[in-house]
Amino acid sequence: MKSLHTITVFGRQLQVRSSASAEEVRQVEDFVNRKLDEVKSAVGDADTQTLMILALMNIAEAALSQQGCVGGFPDERARIMSIIRRIEQVTG
Repeated sequence: MKSLHTITVFGRQLQVRSSASAEEVRQVEDFVNRKLDEVKSAVGDADTQTLMILALMNIAEAALSQQGCVGGFPDERARIMSIIRRIEQVTG
């Protein structure tokens, strides 16, 4: 059964439904906020949407690498890295 959880991501409070425990939701919230802080530190003054996209790209790359998708398909990894570079050029 899904429960309603209140989280804060990048200073914005949201209500989410999840079948995960409150602790698991909190861990995901903390992880996402850490990734956003890492991107903000690396990029500097960028709009929130750009920071979110870059953080999402970093998280997706890590998830795909763990699943063996990125490392197993060099073309996909190159395409993801190309997208990241283009986003960084726009924000840089």
